[in-house]
Amino acid sequence: MKRHGLILLLFVIPLFALWGCEGDQGPAGPAGNDGADGVDGVDGVDGVDGVDGTVMCLSCHNTALQNSISLQYDRSQHGLGDIAVDYAGGRASCAKCHSGNGYVEWATTGDVDANFTTPEPFNCQTCHAVHSTFEEEDYALRMADPVIWNFDGTEHDFGDNSNVCAWCHQSRTPEPNLDAPGATTFNISSTHYGPHHGAQANVLAGEGFAEVEGTYTYPSSLGHTSAGINCVDCHMGTYADGEGGHTFLPNLDNCTTCHSTATSFDIGNVQTETAALLEELRDLLLAQGVIEYVAEDEAYEPIVGEHSMAQARAFFNWVGLEEDRSMGVHNPGYVKALLENSIQSITPTSLPQ
Repeated sequence: MKRHGLILLLFVIPLFALWGCEGDQGPAGPAGNDGADGVDGVDGVDGVDGVDGTVMCLSCHNTALQNSISLQYDRSQHGLGDIAVDYAGGRASCAKCHSGNGYVEWATTGDVDANFTTPEPFNCQTCHAVHSTFEEEDYALRMADPVIWNFDGTEHDFGDNSNVCAWCHQSRTPEPNLDAPGATTFNISSTHYGPHHGAQANVLAGEGFAEVEGTYTYPSSLGHTSAGINCVDCHMGTYADGEGGHTFLPNLDNCTTCHSTATSFDIGNVQTETAALLEELRDLLLAQGVIEYVAEDEAYEPIVGEHSMAQARAFFNWVGLEEDRSMGVHNPGYVKALLENSIQSITPTSLPQ
């Protein structure tokens, strides 16, 4: 046993000697090469170097850009605040699209539980929440999923951030024949009856209006959307001269990308023709006692009561397209077919005896 211990000691002593006699460190060698990108554990694709987080955030969250967007937004109808606080903003049934706090509650919980005593105007945080992916195109929009149409519960996907607009800018009611299929008459029960004051998404998509039969065919090609152009392309183009960007006001320069000779939005006389058709249909509805002019409201309103189904459908199309306010630009062929066929359906020779 003693012999084994002696042998072990002879091995250990030199190790302590070497340890205690280590000299000063030499100069550092050159830096090594960067390591290879990591491997994605899911699909095996080589990873890539990340972007500096601070630089990425500052591409949007910098003083100059934020001030510019705020000034643009202050020129928009949404930024005025009157849409929020006047009349509808505090009502639970309207607040989801007429007040900032109502919209946030709706986007977060799916509904608005009760009236608001202090409806808030829209601001940046109304539409934009906290980023979820922090990628370059992550604008943290609250309602960017495909829209569910109010009029029939089906889904429509504009394929881009235009879905945010469509959730509110859509018809709140089905057209009369969808509401009462097969009926020959229809009861207009309120002076507020109609698609609502801003069913632009339905016009753009070519869905939700009363497609009355007539000599005009409803087009399969839906103008701008068939060309891949939606709300944000025209209403949020490059900001210039008080239009575009976060003013949401269309800038003619956005049109000239496709319509190179355009000098106004009345391209191909679409707005002129649409205005004339709307006026013709309005006068027919006036003459037949479907609508009346209310001086107090400075507006044409439906006369509450029973009307023929043809008259109710024609009114639905007239008021919805009048309040679309694009004068046909959103979907020229579809709008023309709706108006022409509506006019034909209620001309005296077409009405049921």
